[in-house]
Amino acid sequence: MSQIYKRYVHKSTALIQNIVANTKTTTLVTQLSVEKAKKKVLKAAFKKKPNSWPKERSPNWLELNDAFNIHYGKPTDSDINKVNRFFNKAKVEFEWCAASFDDIPGRKPKTSFPNVEPDNDILSKNEREITSINTLPEVIFLGGTNVGKSSILNNITTSRVSKDLGSLARVSKTTGFTKTLNCYNVGNKLRMIDSPGYGFSSSKEQGKITLQYLLEREQLVRCFLLLAGDKDINSTDNMMIRYIHEHGVPFEVVFTKMDKVRDLDKFKKKVTSSGLMDLPTLPRLILTNSITSSTSPKRFGIDLLRYTIFQSCGLIS
Repeated sequence: MSQIYKRYVHKSTALIQNIVANTKTTTLVTQLSVEKAKKKVLKAAFKKKPNSWPKERSPNWLELNDAFNIHYGKPTDSDINKVNRFFNKAKVEFEWCAASFDDIPGRKPKTSFPNVEPDNDILSKNEREITSINTLPEVIFLGGTNVGKSSILNNITTSRVSKDLGSLARVSKTTGFTKTLNCYNVGNKLRMIDSPGYGFSSSKEQGKITLQYLLEREQLVRCFLLLAGDKDINSTDNMMIRYIHEHGVPFEVVFTKMDKVRDLDKFKKKVTSSGLMDLPTLPRLILTNSITSSTSPKRFGIDLLRYTIFQSCGLIS
């Protein structure tokens, strides 16, 4: 074999090996680019729509919101979107706190003026303020100490696109932190009332103002009773359920801390044996989680709770 031929064969072999190596590298680079592009698209999608988690990420307890409320019509996507837009953008302001029923502004009912329509030229400034403050519907949140009332209020008033929970109502690990009735004006459409927790570390004065508010507050349209999903329904909870039922106070039940429920079958048995679903008034049962976790990547149940509040206040057209 001539020297020229050997040199040609050597160069050709080296060229082929080079092409093969480059092809493998190109293929590998292409595959890596595709994978990188996929991750980029998914990341962009979640960034654009943080609430659009894949269906499999929804916790298994979320389906119980439908199962427990088969007697209620399921809200449409349009209604849910409307309610979420309102709460996401509404200006929320703290209006008053009261340690006794006499301290509540506007507690004097409009029927104080039985024979005449209120006339701004006749009524005193104080009477005009009373008449004005009576115009908005109110909902109150009840529950045992540390059940998560303040966290629920913060959930309701925090935009769903926000990862961090707002701080409208102060949250504390200290049992019995809330001592008074606290009122929040939401978008000048409704008022939400945070009440002192009943049970451990509560006082007779706190119980008195709460019960008096339930019976005598003319603006009250709905009571939301909070029960911890990961705890048993205790005797004090049952007493409160009986009280509001026997006095004809319209109410719904909100189960909090569902992200901490480990045994779903046990939870379902607890609810069905509690008698809640056998009450003539048949309250709606709403399941929520107050904080996010690996099992509950977003704040579930808040959509339904917001809708129920809006519906209770007669704001769903």
